Amino acid sequence: PDLIPVTGESRYVAVAVSFPDLPGEPEDLDGYLQEQTGLMTEWAEFWSQGRHQYTFDVIEGWLEVPSSSESFRVNDQARSERSFGVHAALAREIAFALGPNIDWDEVDGVLAVFPLSFDSFPHDWNGRGDPVETPIGVQRLFYYGGGPFHLTSKSGIPLETKRSLLWSFWVHEILHSQGMNLHSPGNGWAVGLDRNQYPVGSGKFSAAANSWELFKIGWVFDSQVHCVDARETFGESQVMLTPLEIRGGDRRAAIVRTGPHSGLVVESRRPVGFTNWAPEDKGIMVYKLDTTVMNDRSGEGQDDCGNNPNYAKWAYFIPPNGATGLEESCFFEDFLLVEGDVARLDGVTIELVHSSEEIDYVLIAPETLE
Repeated sequence: PDLIPVTGESRYVAVAVSFPDLPGEPEDLDGYLQEQTGLMTEWAEFWSQGRHQYTFDVIEGWLEVPSSSESFRVNDQARSERSFGVHAALAREIAFALGPNIDWDEVDGVLAVFPLSFDSFPHDWNGRGDPVETPIGVQRLFYYGGGPFHLTSKSGIPLETKRSLLWSFWVHEILHSQGMNLHSPGNGWAVGLDRNQYPVGSGKFSAAANSWELFKIGWVFDSQVHCVDARETFGESQVMLTPLEIRGGDRRAAIVRTGPHSGLVVESRRPVGFTNWAPEDKGIMVYKLDTTVMNDRSGEGQDDCGNNPNYAKWAYFIPPNGATGLEESCFFEDFLLVEGDVARLDGVTIELVHSSEEIDYVLIAPETLE
């Protein structure tokens, strides 16, 4: 269990925050915030398979806090090394500007947008369970608002693209406080909003989430997982996997246990629904788990393109057919198994035997030498 529940409902205040020295821009955000929060509600309903709902109080107009934007200026070196007091102080001012009409006992978090020229926080404005003074007393709140990366065309991603996918960024941050590690396997790749909230250079984008962490929090049901224990002798088994992008299905993942804390996960993918890939991008992806490992993101965007074994991660994608030299690959297509492809690792063979429009037929067997 984490700060935000994974079943039932979680509730958020979505608000546009301005300052005396920084008026709200653009002026009318009401329709935009309704659209973005509506997309978040749709996302949670689909990916939780109805187990969880994101609900919102969307505040109309720009909410001006008393203090100037300059009074919140900090020089945080990283998101994990933030000036807690300043972040919490802004959270307090927002809470009191919202006032007692908000049912603060029911609020799990505050999501804010700022004027486009707001740059007081070099990274994001954020807190995960910080004690924040509200009109009804101190509450432990989740709160999040974008910094310069999300308010500009930084990293070559157009601002309008980022604005259209605000919902993707907000979902990602909420998932962290629902118990997901995210950022693996293939951090930064266009395989899911758990690993990249915006389109990459190719223009491809996916708002999926990885099946392992969906399973961990109960959004892939136990009955939808095909289980194999490969820690001792095991025989062949076949499974028909439903792609993550297609609702329902008897089996949405296959998990092969290979050790006390290790295993292989097989998931099926299609360029439909929440995934905007090319028509030919379809098949299965296989990744290796080590649940004792946390992500090392120190090389992110520089030496590590997201799947480099030199940087610790809780999961890595496995290429098909024994392909090598892909340690620095930034492309999920290199790791997508199509019909006839095989992945072999830790004494296990995983083959995509046949692929239809809505089902992948997968064979799992002991590894054999050719």
